[in-house]
Amino acid sequence: MSTLEDLGAFLESKLSRNQCALIAGDHSPISRRLIKAICGQLAQLDFEARVMERGTSTALLSYLVTKLNLIDIGIMVTCADVETETCVVKVFSKQGVLLETFEVDASDIKGDFSGGKILTEAEISKWLNVYQAHLEVQAPLDPAVHINRGLPIVMTTMRGVGSQLLSPVLRKLGFSGVMFVPEEERDDGQFASADPRNPVALAEGMRYLRGSRAGMLLAIDPAGERLTVTVREDSGEYRLLSDSEVSLLLADYLGACRSENGILSKASVLITPEDSRLGAIARQYGIKHQVVAGDFTLIGAQLLKNNRGFFKHPLLLATDGQDSYLVGQYVNYSDALAAAVVMCEMYCFYESTDGGGMMEHLDELTSQS
Repeated sequence: MSTLEDLGAFLESKLSRNQCALIAGDHSPISRRLIKAICGQLAQLDFEARVMERGTSTALLSYLVTKLNLIDIGIMVTCADVETETCVVKVFSKQGVLLETFEVDASDIKGDFSGGKILTEAEISKWLNVYQAHLEVQAPLDPAVHINRGLPIVMTTMRGVGSQLLSPVLRKLGFSGVMFVPEEERDDGQFASADPRNPVALAEGMRYLRGSRAGMLLAIDPAGERLTVTVREDSGEYRLLSDSEVSLLLADYLGACRSENGILSKASVLITPEDSRLGAIARQYGIKHQVVAGDFTLIGAQLLKNNRGFFKHPLLLATDGQDSYLVGQYVNYSDALAAAVVMCEMYCFYESTDGGGMMEHLDELTSQS
């Protein structure tokens, strides 16, 4: 477990005097308290702190760090365990790459700390709109292909920021059947668990799935980093897909659509942990497969490397094997919101066209490996 002093020492090693850190986090009281403490610590070190009061996903924070001229480093604070008051603090470079992750015990943080200077809506509105436009274009299907985009889908953002950022995007793309779990739509930080695989975190979403005609539940963690997929099978049973299964579906669908549209570059890259099935997908579409056995600290570094020099390697998909996905390279960190957009389109495509549903297609993919 790291301390606030450990975090301060790391920030001091990465920042020069008068440089500026952008700080954001979920709206849990624990995270709010730690954010103020970090601001106070930065002030003592003669660093400037700007704070985002509006809800933000981790990917959006990393994106804003790369775009805002006044910002030199980004800090995202999220509550990892409500009972122990443990927070995860992630530090991002000016390139939007994850530098380091700290687990900080916030239970013993006391005192009245400065909240830092607020970053206004006017300062970020332009880049927020651009970021949401990036989410829109990750849906890879040719618009000329007709599918039923009104199929019912349940989505929970677990009392995080996801619904605020995703709702306008999904409406614009025509996914009228997406139903956000109303009890968990508000970004108030009052979640019981931040783990989208935890049955407690999925309880409300599963209740809505069982009581609706929807065939799929998408669960996005409060920080918008991780995505899980639960499907209703033909038998009536419910199945929580593994990370490997979701990765396989995403990689194949993205590869197929972009190949059909004629926009899949042979220089494109698929980044995954060691997985022969995903390697087979890369070979099928004639693209590069890179194995990165680690989290998005290592994946982000690989993404920077792929785009240095004359020959670029555009990203098809990156996954860390822990429910974190990046579709396309508008940021250098996982973005569950973009992955959810693709999952909505993929589900509607397979469920409204001939050839069987999404789960039938998954069975075909797994049987071929």
